[in-house]
Amino acid sequence: MKVFEDSLLPFDQMYVSKGSLSSEVLRKELFTKEFSAQASRFWAPKYPEDITAAMHSELSPLNKASYVDLRHRLLEDMLVKVDRMSMAHSLEVRSPLLDHRLVEFAASLPTRLKLRGWQTKAIFRDAVRRYLPAATLRKRKHGFSVPLREWFRGTLREMVGDYLSPANGHLSPDVFNHATISRLIVEHYKGERDHSSVLWLLLNYAAWNSVYSHARTPQVWQHATGETRIAASHR
Repeated sequence: MKVFEDSLLPFDQMYVSKGSLSSEVLRKELFTKEFSAQASRFWAPKYPEDITAAMHSELSPLNKASYVDLRHRLLEDMLVKVDRMSMAHSLEVRSPLLDHRLVEFAASLPTRLKLRGWQTKAIFRDAVRRYLPAATLRKRKHGFSVPLREWFRGTLREMVGDYLSPANGHLSPDVFNHATISRLIVEHYKGERDHSSVLWLLLNYAAWNSVYSHARTPQVWQHATGETRIAASHR
């Protein structure tokens, strides 16, 4: 249902909604009314001028999405995470399809060559057809996601219940609506809904808060670059 509702929105709103891990309605339900009133002005994303201009331009929806994906999601999100995590494990990761000449060529192509009905990457599939088996060519796009949905119903179930429990104090009742969080957990456990993305965000925050909420007096120190930084020394 959300997919169809999103499709009726103006492009800029549709793009933000499709990329969000929770709906605006759920976001409001997750927090107390007092906190929502204070934080709601920060919920709308603020993009650089070129991205905002592209969203409101006369480009086709596909070209708008391609530009924003390349300029924002890849450059400021996915590639950053891949680079950090790969280098942390002494891996050299390359992205050959992001060679600037190939990107510029793909951007110059008409929409009809990029989509063929509901088939994505149509021209790319044609280009590699001679090298790959038919079964591979028919596969759907598959990202590097982890099976959170199954983990939260299995091996991580106890961890979720522990960290997100109001009794443990990792999620402040002044900020979070624990009735909503409890509902999400139950619905996910029962298989009624897939709330893995939202539960993952809550779990990350709760785990971070469990470490730093007991911090002692922050220590100010001088970084090698000359910047002054603050680090909490905790028990």
